[in-house]
Amino acid sequence: MKTKNLLIVVLVLCLSLGGSITAFAAEVPEPNIEYLNPSPRFKYVMTASVGLKVSSSGAGYTVTINGIDSVNHIVGTVTLYKGSTYVDSANINVYSNYVNKSGSLKTTGTGNYKLTFVGTVYTNNGSEPLSLEITDSY
Repeated sequence: MKTKNLLIVVLVLCLSLGGSITAFAAEVPEPNIEYLNPSPRFKYVMTASVGLKVSSSGAGYTVTINGIDSVNHIVGTVTLYKGSTYVDSANINVYSNYVNKSGSLKTTGTGNYKLTFVGTVYTNNGSEPLSLEITDSY
């Protein structure tokens, strides 16, 4: 009888002291896109982003650059590396203040890949370099 009463007292104490359990929602992985909001770091670029998804069939990439109204030319090279070894590249040359370029580059098997965009944004009053980078693996 004493054991039963002791068990009831312990149970009542546990429930009265906050017997709740905290549960956390599972994290949803973000897509592998880097968004850079370089202003005020850059004078002529409002937003810039690169995206990369590598697989056995190739590396799909996206480069988006939104320059201020006075930007009239954006030029650069998208380069894919496996580790530090060059794999493939593509040129971008747009006479506009906006670039939204998607494409595919070849891959050379499983591993860690890095995509870089190195370019220049031009206006009538000057220019500035722009460098973006993202990684992915399969």
